[in-house]
Amino acid sequence: MLTELLWGEDGGGEFRLLAPVLSALSRAGKAIILVAPPYLVLAPALVQQGIDIRQILWVQPEKTGDRLWAAEQILKSANAGALLCWLPQVRPDQLRRLQLAANGSEGVNFIFRPVDAQLESSPAPLRLLCRPVPDAKISVEILKRRGPVASAPIILATALPPFMTKIQRLSSRSISSSMSADVVDRALPAAAFARSRVSTLA
Repeated sequence: MLTELLWGEDGGGEFRLLAPVLSALSRAGKAIILVAPPYLVLAPALVQQGIDIRQILWVQPEKTGDRLWAAEQILKSANAGALLCWLPQVRPDQLRRLQLAANGSEGVNFIFRPVDAQLESSPAPLRLLCRPVPDAKISVEILKRRGPVASAPIILATALPPFMTKIQRLSSRSISSSMSADVVDRALPAAAFARSRVSTLA
């Protein structure tokens, strides 16, 4: 199944939200494949959330078409425990191809899109609108699911990894508590990894 996560900002807590399932999958030896994250990912943050970074594979295609191709091949391979793919621009028919491929996948599959995409149609059976809120919490509004309509957003409590909490105390600069522990430097785009189309965090 394909799950579409709409985020108010890049690096707003994606890994904190998904940490429980990613941790369980990585401990079971399942590969977690990241396709085109728009920011750098801190390996220590993943480790402190229980994720085995030896199971992380990072693929950084530059173009949307290459991202879609990579995601579809990963879904068809049925070897990955989880696919996390960032697609700021994608057409409904392209999402439909991914959804069809995801139907044959045994892993969990997440597509990240901007908040504005909530106004567009999507074949994904589960669509969630996620926003970071104060105290490291995340608001999750269910836009689409199989079953009755959800009446209100769900507020989930998440925790920053210990080393990020320490950085917050020691830093002379104010860091918002809603900032994701996954961002190392917004000024350093993930495109810096484009020369190495596949890299690991180990």
